[in-house]
Amino acid sequence: MICQLLRLVLTALSLFTCASVFAQNASTDAFNLDGEWKFYWQELLSDTTELSKYEAVNMQVPDDWYDNHPFEREGYGTYYRQIKVTPNQRGLGIYIPHLFSSYKLIVNGEVLYESGKVGRSREEYTPYREPVVIHLPRSTTGELDIFVQSANFDHLNSGMFYSLVVGDYYDLQKALNSQQNVSVFLAGGFFITGILLLVFSLVYRQLEVQIPFYAIVSLSLMYRMVGSSPYPLHAMLDDYNFFLAIRLEYLTVYTSALFGGLMIFSLFPKQTIKPLNYIFYAVSVIGIAGVFLLPPIMFTSLLKYYMYVVLVYMLLFIYTIAKAKYDDEPTSGYLIAAMGAVFVWLSFQMINFLNVGHIPFGVNIVLISLIILLCNLALLKTFLEKINRSKLTEAEVEFQRSRQIMLSLISHEIKMPVAKLQMNMEMMKMSKNSPEKFWAIKDKLVDTSYEAVDSIKLMLNDFLYFMSGDQKVEDDLNVQDLQEYLQNNWKLPVELSSNIPTNKSFSTSRVTLRYILNTLVGNAIKYSRDEDRKPEFVISSQENRIILELKDFGIGIDKDRVKLMGQKQTKVTNNSEISGMGFYLANELSTKLKHSIWVTSRGSEGTSIFLAFDLHD
Repeated sequence: MICQLLRLVLTALSLFTCASVFAQNASTDAFNLDGEWKFYWQELLSDTTELSKYEAVNMQVPDDWYDNHPFEREGYGTYYRQIKVTPNQRGLGIYIPHLFSSYKLIVNGEVLYESGKVGRSREEYTPYREPVVIHLPRSTTGELDIFVQSANFDHLNSGMFYSLVVGDYYDLQKALNSQQNVSVFLAGGFFITGILLLVFSLVYRQLEVQIPFYAIVSLSLMYRMVGSSPYPLHAMLDDYNFFLAIRLEYLTVYTSALFGGLMIFSLFPKQTIKPLNYIFYAVSVIGIAGVFLLPPIMFTSLLKYYMYVVLVYMLLFIYTIAKAKYDDEPTSGYLIAAMGAVFVWLSFQMINFLNVGHIPFGVNIVLISLIILLCNLALLKTFLEKINRSKLTEAEVEFQRSRQIMLSLISHEIKMPVAKLQMNMEMMKMSKNSPEKFWAIKDKLVDTSYEAVDSIKLMLNDFLYFMSGDQKVEDDLNVQDLQEYLQNNWKLPVELSSNIPTNKSFSTSRVTLRYILNTLVGNAIKYSRDEDRKPEFVISSQENRIILELKDFGIGIDKDRVKLMGQKQTKVTNNSEISGMGFYLANELSTKLKHSIWVTSRGSEGTSIFLAFDLHD
């Protein structure tokens, strides 16, 4: 995904020249139609012969028609301006971003284009927005009389709020296409990011809150790239419904900000200021409700105030992330840089939105590309760090669980040797005044005491080794190595099955494996009678595994008890040593080495314990 984003940024930068076109066009003759136009309020004019009949005002373009004039926001009117061009110049065009609601372009008395339908009332007109490049007719006199009829009943802005550009038609058209293509390309990046993160959130449940929040932010920005200036979606869809388009365009502003805030606040709950969080949520939800419930002319008027709020909260987000980094929370400097880039981008959006300046389209593209790259790098690093910390926490919990179980098992197992020692001490105390009794039992006292102390020492050694964390996979053994290893450490028969792969090996730890097998062999011998056959090893293969079986021919284990062995809730009984500390130790150490262990009862014929090792080349 990172490589894809890097390619995205490089592609966006390569298209920078042709994308930021209208302010610096390939045609040196291109010029903006800024400055004074004649404006006829509440009139729809199309011919110069009509102009003397009506009173005009000098209207500054670009601007709203109600700024610095006593006109209402809702209404209609006609802009007029005459421009000089080279007589009979071919291939001349005019670029019109849009006039927010509807307009009609008339040049030298000829209707060249109509966006929506201009009307004198809300009922008569049809709003529509789409940037276009229109081919201008030749002029034998070198003069073009340009009329722009405009009507607005549904938007904050009225009239020619943005600059119109005259220049080479093909250069202007290429520039517009480049802008729209780059916007679609970036929208694809946001779309892929959003979809991938939604899927990612289903895999890593511990991040299910933050990842979907960021996915929704990405999908909201995806629509912003295609559903707002330069409106590539409108160019792809004929007669895209104005009211649906404008509601979605404004809705995605609120949703991207809201879920971005939710993501930051949920990522760093300790560093956030709860009352400020709730204020942000409330304002965002009110804005979303306004998009659904209010007419466009009202909710478009409210957006600029919300953008001021978002700019303030962007500084709060930066402070929150910086504080989290200072507090050693899982975060990234990339995220701070990303929030800084978003702050700059929003500031530029405000400049364009309020028409207090013009930010080139190429700068906007570079900023968005930078935001995509930084956000994905930052969140990838943050989420991976959270996953690692979560796994470390789970490992710590598992370690504590294992320690508690081992301590519980030792406390149970140690009762028997301690009881023997205590009984021996009582017998010695009772025979203190009867030397003949002491001499009669002294050998038994010494032997049983030695066995008890030896048992306690073995338990403590096993426990200390288990808790040491030294059980690391560091040795490679093949079948021949395993056979020699068994013969050198335990004087038991080793049977080798046929068709065992000799060119493959498995990874283990010789020391830990000795601990495991010492425990298992000790139990096998312990529960074998003198008249029984000695335990034996059998080495076989199964699929891509080596199976080591330790067979004893002793008293056997009840099948119901076998099913409980290795479970966390296993109850240890005095006559079932193998299901107590010994088997637990062997099972846990095998798990650490990624070996599998299980037990099979052969009834009165004895018990088999299996160890499985995964082979590799």
